[in-house]
Amino acid sequence: MKRNISFTNIEIREYGMTLGDHPSVSHGPPVQLSWDYKTNEAIDIEQYETFREPRRKKYQLVLSYYVRKRMLGEAKISKEEIKKAISATKVIKAQRNRTRALLSIPMVQPVEAAVESLVRKIKK
Repeated sequence: MKRNISFTNIEIREYGMTLGDHPSVSHGPPVQLSWDYKTNEAIDIEQYETFREPRRKKYQLVLSYYVRKRMLGEAKISKEEIKKAISATKVIKAQRNRTRALLSIPMVQPVEAAVESLVRKIKK
């Protein structure tokens, strides 16, 4: 039995940006999509595909420090909140770097696995 799926209309949502918590930024505050969005009128999928902009390359999706800072200013995020987010990001990066360093030591992984196994058994 052959099954088909088809789509007729699409609805595009435009999300705002807000202060994020992901430590992958190289410098400055991280940003993320906010929960608030604006719904546009539903349009025919064929019409959308005909007139949509071409897909962007990965490098075009990267937001520079200055762009992120401007976006957060437009979103009315205070400088104090931005400083806190940058500080929290630095802490998380340091923790990840420590973890990476520990995992590069040959004996750490088996010991860590044994400890995790022991903790699971104790919880039961």
